[in-house]
Amino acid sequence: MVRAQAMLRSLQARFAMSDPKNASTFEEQKATQTLDDGLPAIDKKKERQLVRKLDRYIVPVVMLLYLLSFLDRYYSQMSMGNEL
Repeated sequence: MVRAQAMLRSLQARFAMSDPKNASTFEEQKATQTLDDGLPAIDKKKERQLVRKLDRYIVPVVMLLYLLSFLDRYYSQMSMGNEL
């Protein structure tokens, strides 16, 4: 879902910035520059911000799943030990 949204934003930016009238500032014009393979240039600062934002959502979920997995194994072994 996130990847699709990023691709959509990239396409919207590409079409919106293709008209020089839309790119009013130097920063916006710089963002519209493309690499040799036709992909837009990557802004390192924005990339770091995006990675941190994703990490804030992904890491807690993974930690919760890891905890639940541990608890499941622990309590299933306890119940099996009591039945024997």
